[in-house]
Amino acid sequence: MAGHYETKLEELSIREKWRVPKYVKWQVTTDKFVYELYAGEKCFRGEMTEGDENAKENVAQMAYEEFMGIN
Repeated sequence: MAGHYETKLEELSIREKWRVPKYVKWQVTTDKFVYELYAGEKCFRGEMTEGDENAKENVAQMAYEEFMGIN
Protein backbone atom coordinates (compact mmCIF):
# COMPACT_ATOMS: atom_id res chain seq x y z
CA MET A 1 0.00 0.00 0.00
CA ALA A 2 1.45 3.36 -1.03
CA GLY A 3 2.22 5.89 1.66
CA HIS A 4 4.78 7.17 4.11
CA TYR A 5 5.69 5.15 7.18
CA GLU A 6 7.95 5.38 10.18
CA THR A 7 8.79 2.57 12.57
CA LYS A 8 10.81 2.78 15.74
CA LEU A 9 13.29 -0.08 15.78
CA GLU A 10 11.93 -1.20 19.15
CA GLU A 11 8.80 -2.27 17.27
CA LEU A 12 10.74 -4.68 15.05
CA SER A 13 11.53 -8.22 16.14
CA ILE A 14 15.13 -7.79 14.96
CA ARG A 15 15.59 -4.94 17.44
CA GLU A 16 17.93 -6.89 19.72
CA LYS A 17 20.44 -7.44 16.91
CA TRP A 18 20.95 -3.74 16.33
CA ARG A 19 23.59 -1.40 17.66
CA VAL A 20 22.09 1.79 16.21
CA PRO A 21 18.68 1.92 17.89
CA LYS A 22 16.97 4.88 16.27
CA TYR A 23 14.31 4.52 13.64
CA VAL A 24 13.64 3.82 9.98
CA LYS A 25 11.35 5.84 7.75
CA TRP A 26 10.18 4.50 4.44
CA GLN A 27 7.97 5.44 1.55
CA VAL A 28 6.13 2.81 -0.44
CA THR A 29 5.53 3.62 -4.10
CA THR A 30 3.96 1.33 -6.69
CA ASP A 31 7.13 -0.69 -7.20
CA LYS A 32 9.66 0.02 -4.48
CA PHE A 33 10.39 0.97 -0.89
CA VAL A 34 12.51 4.04 -0.27
CA TYR A 35 13.96 3.99 3.23
CA GLU A 36 15.99 6.16 5.58
CA LEU A 37 17.85 4.76 8.58
CA TYR A 38 18.63 7.28 11.29
CA ALA A 39 21.39 6.61 13.81
CA GLY A 40 22.47 9.58 15.87
CA GLU A 41 23.45 12.36 13.47
CA LYS A 42 23.75 9.99 10.50
CA CYS A 43 21.14 9.05 7.95
CA PHE A 44 21.43 6.35 5.31
CA ARG A 45 18.99 6.31 2.39
CA GLY A 46 18.29 3.52 -0.04
CA GLU A 47 15.55 1.57 -1.75
CA MET A 48 14.38 -1.95 -2.46
CA THR A 49 11.75 -3.59 -4.63
CA GLU A 50 8.30 -4.05 -3.16
CA GLY A 51 6.66 -7.43 -2.87
CA ASP A 52 7.76 -8.93 0.44
CA GLU A 53 5.28 -9.75 3.19
CA ASN A 54 7.93 -8.90 5.81
CA ALA A 55 8.65 -5.55 4.20
CA LYS A 56 9.12 -3.53 7.39
CA GLU A 57 11.79 -5.76 8.83
CA ASN A 58 13.45 -6.41 5.48
CA VAL A 59 13.72 -2.72 4.66
CA ALA A 60 15.07 -1.98 8.12
CA GLN A 61 17.51 -4.90 7.99
CA MET A 62 18.76 -3.88 4.54
CA ALA A 63 19.23 -0.29 5.66
CA TYR A 64 21.12 -1.45 8.73
CA GLU A 65 23.42 -3.77 6.79
CA GLU A 66 24.25 -1.11 4.25
CA PHE A 67 24.70 1.51 6.96
CA MET A 68 27.07 -0.75 8.89
CA GLY A 69 28.91 -1.81 5.73
CA ILE A 70 27.89 -5.47 6.03
CA ASN A 71 26.98 -5.74 2.34
